[in-house]
Amino acid sequence: MIKKNKYQKSIYSYRGYYFYSIIAVFTATLGISSVSQLVGPLSIPYYIIASISGISAAFAIYASPDNKLIYRFALMASIIILLWFVQSIAYSSGIYEYELTDALLFYVAIIILLALCFSVVHIDDVLFSLLMKYISVGLIILTIYGLSSGQASTDSIGDDRFSGGGFRDAIWGETALGLFLAAVLSKNRYLVLLSLILGLFISLLTQVRATGLIILIGFLTYICFNMFIKRQIIVLFFILLSLVTISAFFIEAISQYLSDLFLLDNMHRGVDSGFSGRTENVSDAFYRFLESPFIGVGPLDTVASWAHNGFVKMFAQCGIILGLAFTYFILFSIVKSFKKRELELFVCCLSLLIFYLLQPRNLNFQIMPLVGLLGASRAWRYSFNSKLKSKANA
Repeated sequence: MIKKNKYQKSIYSYRGYYFYSIIAVFTATLGISSVSQLVGPLSIPYYIIASISGISAAFAIYASPDNKLIYRFALMASIIILLWFVQSIAYSSGIYEYELTDALLFYVAIIILLALCFSVVHIDDVLFSLLMKYISVGLIILTIYGLSSGQASTDSIGDDRFSGGGFRDAIWGETALGLFLAAVLSKNRYLVLLSLILGLFISLLTQVRATGLIILIGFLTYICFNMFIKRQIIVLFFILLSLVTISAFFIEAISQYLSDLFLLDNMHRGVDSGFSGRTENVSDAFYRFLESPFIGVGPLDTVASWAHNGFVKMFAQCGIILGLAFTYFILFSIVKSFKKRELELFVCCLSLLIFYLLQPRNLNFQIMPLVGLLGASRAWRYSFNSKLKSKANA
């Protein structure tokens, strides 16, 4: 009889948990991305796939080796439902833009995303990396298909912003980011390099500056933190010192190049315009939060929805309780992954933080921030119930 190793025992003992988790992750990432690409976003198949993902995640939480996971999820879900109920009563008079059914769909989507995050917490590291590998390969195929159907080429760079394949330019940028983080979490360096090239190409093509910036910062962090973990501190120091010294000699040329690359002097999208009015949007949304700090102004308020800062948007829409929980989730993931020297998770969590600082997103089914949220959730396995069922180790 062949003796099973620890990894095989874990898979066998918790096969129900792993099965439902895999279904939930695949349907939420490749499933929804494929439907959006081939059929269209917010279509009937889109909602069916999202429902399957949520149900599978719920079953995964129930079958999890962590007995307390289901109670943690139930507590968070109850708070979200209570918030929807209180907002529905408070804003029935029409103080803010609020519609009962649409707001309910928004909070149901948040609960599904919450379930997805909970469902991957205790997945084995090897299996999670394998999942991300398949997801990144699938996203590469979908991305190349979408770019080709939209007739994208290198000649298009510098022209009008690319928004082919049925998607706006911002969606392409988020897809590139999701692909990059999935490749990083797969721990496959070839996929990381391929996603880096593809991501930067999409960033130039669509002129979504945040995408290129986050990918570059993520890749540099990937290299530097890897050297830090391997204790190549002296080599890292001299590399950084050399870069700083070289930059000092060419500071004007570099400044001009970065200004042109990120359109900083552009009349309509540069610094003088407040980056197309985005700084003003963030300021207006923050004042919206101050108007109703405890329960927020709801998910349908136009001012809050347009905030190009995920944290401000979350506080404004959902109030201080969910806003603080959301912020703590991101920051804790960064600190924990750094302390545990988890290269891929740290890059993922740091990229997610920068993404939320620059983009009008908080929690949704777009591939980015979804992949980032799944990665950040993995950092919580160190704090969730450490005394799991002993069945897998028997």
